[in-house]
Amino acid sequence: MPLSNCPRCGKTFNRLPSAKLCPDCQEVEEQQFERVYTYLRDHPGVLIPKIASDTEVPERLILEWFRNRRLLAKDPSITWPCERCGIPVSEGRLCQRCAGKFQASLGEHPDASSGTPRKPGSADAPAGHRPDIGHELRGDKYTR
Repeated sequence: MPLSNCPRCGKTFNRLPSAKLCPDCQEVEEQQFERVYTYLRDHPGVLIPKIASDTEVPERLILEWFRNRRLLAKDPSITWPCERCGIPVSEGRLCQRCAGKFQASLGEHPDASSGTPRKPGSADAPAGHRPDIGHELRGDKYTR
């Protein structure tokens, strides 16, 4: 397991693939989540700044839980800005328009030399490009 420093407290810990915090900070965050979850169940429709002040949980952490869909906004008045254009959204990280543009961009890759989009794996790859050949060592130089 790789060692990592906790971004919250700075302590060194064995990082698991799913863990971003040390066990102590993870436990504190889980307690904060439970506090927010219970508060939302008892006070539906409250806006994020009020949730943060009443539960003493940082607003950025509450926003992260909504964006990652760990918390679901059942009231349309609970919104946060789209990470691309800034318009209010009430689910996920991107608005529908930006999510659609992002999805469409995944299907095409721009050709660096001409600036025109090309489909992945197409026959019009740049000259000299050989995806079947990896890097190898010849003498004292790396070649492609």
